[in-house]
Amino acid sequence: MATPALPLIIDDEAEEPISDQALFFPHSETSPEVYPLGFFLDRIICGDTLEVMRSMPGESIDLIVTSPPYNLRNSTGNGMKDGRGGKWANASLIEGYASHSDCMDHDEYAQWQRECLTEMLRLIKSDGAIFYNHKWRVQAGRLQDRQDIVGGFPIRQIIIWKRKGGINFNRGYFLPTYEVVYLIAKPGFRLAPKASRHGDIWEFTQEMNNPHPAPFPLDLIDRIVSSTIARIVLDPFAGSGTTAVAARTLGRHFIGIDISPEYCEMAVNRLNDLEGNSLMSPQNAGKLVGIYTGTRKGEGKASVESAELIVDHGLRGDSHAGRDPNRQVSLFAAETLRELQREGFQVSAEQLSANLLTENIELDSLKSGTRLRIGGSIIEIVEARKPCRAITRIDNRLPKRLYGQCGLMARIVKGGAVRAGDCVTVLVDERQKNLFEYNRAV
Repeated sequence: MATPALPLIIDDEAEEPISDQALFFPHSETSPEVYPLGFFLDRIICGDTLEVMRSMPGESIDLIVTSPPYNLRNSTGNGMKDGRGGKWANASLIEGYASHSDCMDHDEYAQWQRECLTEMLRLIKSDGAIFYNHKWRVQAGRLQDRQDIVGGFPIRQIIIWKRKGGINFNRGYFLPTYEVVYLIAKPGFRLAPKASRHGDIWEFTQEMNNPHPAPFPLDLIDRIVSSTIARIVLDPFAGSGTTAVAARTLGRHFIGIDISPEYCEMAVNRLNDLEGNSLMSPQNAGKLVGIYTGTRKGEGKASVESAELIVDHGLRGDSHAGRDPNRQVSLFAAETLRELQREGFQVSAEQLSANLLTENIELDSLKSGTRLRIGGSIIEIVEARKPCRAITRIDNRLPKRLYGQCGLMARIVKGGAVRAGDCVTVLVDERQKNLFEYNRAV
């Protein structure tokens, strides 16, 4: 059975699609370029987690849920060295991970994890949080409580994950049957309504039927994600993709990073198995939810079911078309419109004077030069849209409220008919496609 392709699309003029088994993030010796969040959204990225995170925009992630390698094979005992892996079915952890030995010098390991946490903290929004799962150990007769890793970070709470059994048998101490989840949060983080009733001791059986040597239980991650209102969930040590699966099942966006092509393949297969849907399917893509045209500039527009995008011109019949080569068509995010309406603003899509209303692509995170495929057409983002007279007339508070969320202006690269309901996909254009390279040896 062929491995399903990852959802990376490239421009029609590109030589060939980067697809098949994994989306690789090439190693770079120079400072990484920061790419729009849309490049990473709903994708499994195969690469060094620090390099990938450093290429992501700051304060763009709502929630991070992760469990790094524990460095268990660097041990003062023999249980993880000579094959005595205990009664846990996944004692294959003794062999380490694919693409990672799990046997670093301890100080080097702690420094690496602190660097990872620093990047995670940079990435989460002002109301974001990190759920960082780790394991306390006894080394040389003393408890190793991971303060050399998490010390100094804004830990709000420690959650105890009580497992069924353990893998460390030693006459010097009782069998450890729990792990810890550090809740590292920025000041604005709040749980979803009623989530606090879960308490801080959670009992979940470890995952037994997963080829990854140390998988998350899906129920554990489901509880974490569902206990928040996060829209975008990142796992920088994605493994077999459990966090991505939980996020997708709960209707959230996900980003998964792992250095192992083998585990990335596992993650993609699990995601593609969800209800039989491919990651490329329309159900899981962005969507064009509305098309609007108007004959007078600065006024509201009327909703239409379909329209024609004309190269280097705009939307046929619209007042903006043909006026400015860099401002041919305007876009607005449906998520922002719903937020405005929930906040009490009396505003409709027609009044916003934008041409295309999109959802599920984090529109306002896209930068100049990013291309979108809408149906069979392609547009290129040029600049952020500024509030116009039509928006000011709706409510004079809106220009200030919409700072950074007023949508985008774009030009038409490939024309054609667009219809409400068309898929919207972030493309990798000629200037950006070298971000990823496909290793056909895998």
